[in-house]
This record gives sequence, C-alpha cells and structure tokens, in this order.
Amino acid sequence: MSRPENGRRCKSCLLYDGMRFYLIRDVLPTDLLEGFHIAADGVCSICHAYRDAYDRGGIERDLELFRRSTAGVHRPAALLALSGGKDSMSALYLARRVLRLDLVALLFDNGFVPREVVARARRACASLQVELEVVRAPARWRQSFGDAVDAAGLSSPPPCNVCGAEIIEALADRAAALGTPWVIWGTNYFAAWTDRPSAVGRRLLSAGRQLAEINLPYAMQIKAAAARANAKRLGATPVAIPGVSTNCLVPHQVARALLPTLGHVPELEVLALEVIVGHCSRRAALRTLRERTTP
Repeated sequence: MSRPENGRRCKSCLLYDGMRFYLIRDVLPTDLLEGFHIAADGVCSICHAYRDAYDRGGIERDLELFRRSTAGVHRPAALLALSGGKDSMSALYLARRVLRLDLVALLFDNGFVPREVVARARRACASLQVELEVVRAPARWRQSFGDAVDAAGLSSPPPCNVCGAEIIEALADRAAALGTPWVIWGTNYFAAWTDRPSAVGRRLLSAGRQLAEINLPYAMQIKAAAARANAKRLGATPVAIPGVSTNCLVPHQVARALLPTLGHVPELEVLALEVIVGHCSRRAALRTLRERTTP
C-alpha cells in the first residue's frame, strides 16, 4: 500500500500532506486542491471544507427533484450508466427495486472490461427486467484509448477521463433517443460541488445539449455495506480483478505505471472521497487498499 512521502496522513480520511492529486483533479473545486493542507487538529482542509459545506437537506431536495421528475413516467424515465462494478450494480437495484423506475441500462465496453463483468451485468439486468445495451467502443477509439493508458503520466489527463468523455457522448445520444434528460450514476460521492456538494449535476454537451445527472447512492446516502448487499441481491459477486477496481483492468495498469512518481495508487483518491462523504470508514478504506494493492 502506498504511504505518505512528504508528511502526515489526515486522521479522518486517507489524504496526506504534500500529496500530488491525479484522479480527482476535475472532481473537487480547484481552490480546495491548491490550498490542500493538514490542519493543526490533524484533519485535512478538504475534510473540513466538506463538513462545512455539507447540507443534508439540500441532498434530500436533490433526490426529491429527481423523484418528482421521474414519477409516473411510463417510457424510460432514466438511463443508468452500468459499469458492471459493485456501486453501479447497487444503483441499478436502487433505481429498479426501491424507486421502481422504468429505465434502460447502458454498459460502455472500452476494451478493458472483462467478459465476466459484462455477463454479470446481463444477468443482473435480466433479473430486474431492465433492458441492457452494451456499447463497444470502435476499434480506432479502443486503440487510441489503449495508447493513453500506456502513456499515462502526471502531465496528461487520466485515461479514465478520456474514457469518461466517450461514455458521456454515448449516454447523451441514447438519452436523447429515449426522450429522457436523466442519467443515473452509481458513484457514491457528489455529482457537483459549487456552493455545496450536490447529488445532482447538469452537464452541458456539444450542440447545446444538456444532460441532467444524479449520483443515486449519494443522493440516497447509501453506505458501503448496503451497496454490497444490494449488489449481492442481484447475484453480482465481484469479479477478481487486480487492484481496487471491480469492473475494469485500467486502474491497476495505470497504478503500476504512476506509483513511483505519484507516490500513491490513484484509487486512494477515490477511496478518500468515499471516506470524506461517509460512504465507508477510514479503517475499511485502508483495509481495501492493503488487500487490493498488495502484490
């Protein structure tokens, strides 16, 4: 497991003094990242900022907005981004079994998604009577994405961002065809952080298109144990994949390439966000890092 090289680790989350950020550079407000430090109480500035900005009532209103706008819609009310990982499986369960939404799921195969993951997603969707569309990236794009993975470095955008942009376009095209503005994500931290961390975001796309998105587990304040239970209810046992990911081969490959210069595996940053928002405990996140990143 990676260790702080230049200073103390936050006693509340996993971030450490002097660290360089990689995966979450486009997730948190820039001023928070540029001013990052460990405060005198041993808690980092990002943890303090989140606690100050957290608005449970606001998150509940985000969820209520989503529920009102999808209630009683008999065509697909939303498009669910199904990565095949445990969190998106949990979101699938929540959307269908708890909110009882009519929806379509889309799995984007970037060329690094194991066949077992796709098969697991098909079984889960079939059990819920949810239509699943598997969109495979064109060969030329898969090659360019593979090149980005091979060339991953601190001076370039993370390959996951490159893949994410393609996923967004695929989702936007399909959402337009379905007549829904909503995309459901399975991430368990905020969709946007402006004046407060929000479960709902609105993404402007090319040609003036707009996509409304909700991080459903965060909106419903689902914790890690509940997410695992939801996935288990769908028979979605995690596929054995190196590293922290439960659906894609890229994170482990990038982590191996960046660890010597970055000082930590990139997944540490994502796990830190999960700890900060209360999705899982610090102890559990550290245990995950030890278990999934030790050779």
